Amino acid sequence: SDLTAIAGPNFIALSWAENKEKDLAGYRVWRREEGQDEFSLLTEQPLSENSYSDRTVEKKRRYDYAITAQDSSGNESKRSEVVSEIIKDECP
Repeated sequence: SDLTAIAGPNFIALSWAENKEKDLAGYRVWRREEGQDEFSLLTEQPLSENSYSDRTVEKKRRYDYAITAQDSSGNESKRSEVVSEIIKDECP
């Protein structure tokens, strides 16, 4: 929960509230570009941290993100709320 996205000069930083489940294996980050219907998985292995920097983004493109939590048995939660962010050109 509490997923937030902040655009940097060449990345989008994500952070979210830590999951308190004892059997948490990690988090998975999902992304789709504006206009796409389906999300793609960005993190092959579950992340142990509750933050992620997406450095595979392009300026002036809007990206939607969602997070899932995975337990040690491989069960995955529903996706979080979706947040969107875009890297704009810097002002002169």
